[in-house]
Amino acid sequence: MRDGFDIVDAHVHYAGIFLQKGKTIVDYMDENGVDAAILNTLNTKANLGDVMRKDPAELAMRSQDPSFEIFKDFRLSGQPGHEAVSSLARKYPDRLFPFFWYNPADPGDLNQEMGLAAVADALDRGFKGVKIQPAMTACTVEQLFPVASVLTERERPIYIHPNAGLFASRKTEAVDVARLAKSFPKLDIILGHAAYTMEFCIEAVLHLARFPNVHAETSQSIPYGIITFAKIFGPRRVLFGTDMPSATPFDIEYRKLALLDVPADAKALILGGNARRLLGLAG
Repeated sequence: MRDGFDIVDAHVHYAGIFLQKGKTIVDYMDENGVDAAILNTLNTKANLGDVMRKDPAELAMRSQDPSFEIFKDFRLSGQPGHEAVSSLARKYPDRLFPFFWYNPADPGDLNQEMGLAAVADALDRGFKGVKIQPAMTACTVEQLFPVASVLTERERPIYIHPNAGLFASRKTEAVDVARLAKSFPKLDIILGHAAYTMEFCIEAVLHLARFPNVHAETSQSIPYGIITFAKIFGPRRVLFGTDMPSATPFDIEYRKLALLDVPADAKALILGGNARRLLGLAG
């Protein structure tokens, strides 16, 4: 509990630069009054420091090439490992709810048979949903349809981490998320980092407000965007998330919600109630 609210963080990782050595994510949650969280794995290959250690002149030249993809070296083959996530979730089943980070574009599994089997197995083992990260596992919206079918049948949500389209990588367009929402009206879609820029927030509001199965997650979002989603989507379609401890300290993200000018009952939904409802958890 924090400030009298049940806190369910809709986006955390098991490790990160803001987690002190010798502590677990549960220790960090305890220190910050977080009751429960959706837990994700990490792509440990994705290290910007490795990129910056390249020859500066070569890197500057490459970045001027229209075909340059900064994420190319980070991309995954097969499915990401979830051992750390699974272990923590087994140890803290009432506090950590794992999502399976799915790669729908594995070059060795073009028909997604092996990938979808891995998803089904994860859901059978207690995973609560699926996460898509298009920067690390580049894909089209059509490539999400097979896993969307599985999740619709299982009544489990999908979390989409939008890609900004840095350099030559494909940008996640709100209109594509709308196509997914329209094609699978019973699938709960969590749009991660939903207001990571003003422009994306505007796009998301224009294209997605009419789809009740789309929910905005607040991590790394600008405060204007959070309050906009709360007013236009409504408080039942906004989920508090932080992306801690890999991207931010908890307090920064929490303060954005604590300062919102919304009624206490609406804030309670955003901070924890909505996540529990989407995951089918008791309050």
